[in-house]
Amino acid sequence: MPILGSWTLQVNQSNFKADSVTLFASEFYEEPLQGVLEERVSSVNLKDARFPKFTSYSNDYILENLYPEVHFKGGLGVAGAQFYGTASDSALAALKFTYKSDTVLTLKGRSFLFKDSLLSSKRVEVIAHLGADSIYHPYCEMRYDPRMGQVRVIRFETGLGLASFTDSYHALDMSVDQLVWNQGTPVLSFKNLNLGSEQAAVFESKQYFRVQRMEEIAGLQKNHPLRELRDAAYAYGYEDMPLKELIYALRMAPEEGEFFLYHMAIQGFVTFDVDAQTISLTDRLFEYLLNWEGKRDYDVIQFVSRIPTGNNAQVSLLNYQMDIAGISRIAVSDSQEVNLYPRGGRITVNEGMDFDFDGRINAGLFSYWGQGYSFDYDYFKIDMPQIDSMRFKVKEFDPKPGERAALVNVQTVLQDLQGELLIDQPDNKSSKEYHPEYPIFQALNNSFVYYDHPRIHGGVYERSKFYMALEPFTIDSLDNTTTDGILFDATFHSADIFPVFAQPLSVMRDYSLGFETQMPPTPAYKASGTYTGALALSNQGLHAEGALDYLQSHTVCPDILFFPLQASGRATTFAVEEGTTGMGYPYASGSSNPFVWMPYEDYIRAETRETPFALYGSPDVAGEGSLTYGG
Repeated sequence: MPILGSWTLQVNQSNFKADSVTLFASEFYEEPLQGVLEERVSSVNLKDARFPKFTSYSNDYILENLYPEVHFKGGLGVAGAQFYGTASDSALAALKFTYKSDTVLTLKGRSFLFKDSLLSSKRVEVIAHLGADSIYHPYCEMRYDPRMGQVRVIRFETGLGLASFTDSYHALDMSVDQLVWNQGTPVLSFKNLNLGSEQAAVFESKQYFRVQRMEEIAGLQKNHPLRELRDAAYAYGYEDMPLKELIYALRMAPEEGEFFLYHMAIQGFVTFDVDAQTISLTDRLFEYLLNWEGKRDYDVIQFVSRIPTGNNAQVSLLNYQMDIAGISRIAVSDSQEVNLYPRGGRITVNEGMDFDFDGRINAGLFSYWGQGYSFDYDYFKIDMPQIDSMRFKVKEFDPKPGERAALVNVQTVLQDLQGELLIDQPDNKSSKEYHPEYPIFQALNNSFVYYDHPRIHGGVYERSKFYMALEPFTIDSLDNTTTDGILFDATFHSADIFPVFAQPLSVMRDYSLGFETQMPPTPAYKASGTYTGALALSNQGLHAEGALDYLQSHTVCPDILFFPLQASGRATTFAVEEGTTGMGYPYASGSSNPFVWMPYEDYIRAETRETPFALYGSPDVAGEGSLTYGG
């Protein structure tokens, strides 16, 4: 109930104003309020009435727990049947939402409507607190439902409302419609309204720049508008410039100039104080001009989130990590051809644009599948502690004359790697300087190549015993690696077909990884015999061209196929020396004989085809069929 001091009523007017009024509203504020009362004759119903109107003198009233964990500071007023929080000409009213005594949100505005079921404002500045950093927006609508304990901040679809949220902790500009916080939870949610369409939410690095964007701003103008704005603002010191004077300096008509400066504010090149009608240039304007002139490094990183429903992003109030969903691809470097494909479309952004993800990395001709990846923005690299597999492409061996060599997928994968990908030099994120050695991949541990795929002889080469173990390696120029230039230092573990030996690994003619080498007399199958000759490994299996010696037998074959438990082929020469042990056996020899050696069953069997076996060293004594010889 207001109590009026001295006042004068003009009976010939439909309104009056009384100064020095005391308002008693104990349900609103315990102490009496001093202020101004206005009344106006109106025909509207009581529900919509804006008068009588009371405005307090003081703007320093503090209402602790106006609603649970909601605190107000500012002026107080009444309009009709509604209670308001108000601002002065020099200071905005402020609402603070707290969580476990820490301020989560600060909303500043000229007017807040207080109801039992709703706290709202048509225009607020938004500050979401992340320690010493914040997420900020200059022009939103807010609604708080105390029954649900939910505060919702929504960007306007016109004017300054179109500006992005600016995030100093994650170093992002966020083009997303609304911020939502449910009281009592340690999570801030960001989402689009998606009214009839799946609208993208864009989370853009603060250092993002594209020449195309500058060209779009310039349009058909001869002099770039950002340069014009910088030069016009020079005399004012770039800050708190009167709007009208700056428009005059820009040589623009009032409406044209105001529209232009609103557009600049939306894009983050200026801040526009609508109440004070002043303009200040931001660092972004100067940085864009330096980028445009090639005098400064920048990046091209955006997180584009598309989801039909739900939250595009959520920020933890416990560790400030931001989880973003709905991302299909992240272009990290155009010129170095580095693109990221997060598994499930999800990443976690940390302080300063570092982020974590699982999934696939494409870097030039190479692709990496794994989890636990960490992108380090400052060093412009990706730590890769768990790479499940690495695949890559090479140029074909025999391109058609006059045609560019096609790219072919290598049919072997490297597995179980740990490493890091150096995308470019840390001060060259824009790739404005040419460094052909990048991207560079460094494998930091031993990795493995297996040959147990079912298409390779039914998977006979079991991976626990038969594999190539690669030494840590470095590959540079991932976007332009030559086929012959790919060589890995490795050791060959052959399931005891041969002793372990060092053997470089390269791309074979069937586009698998393998090797070709010459073997001196080498123990085979745990010294059951000896092999001498050429040896080749590929996705065709382990093949050889040479000689096998087992006990007193000697087998020469142009294509021996080695399996872990046997060796087989078609011998050009097969011979068994005469033996006198046991019952004895004659000298036997043959040619073009299919054979199989079973070393762990201690025998070799050969068969005749076109030519019989010669026995006793005489061509006149012959035998046909199969010959089994063993210990």
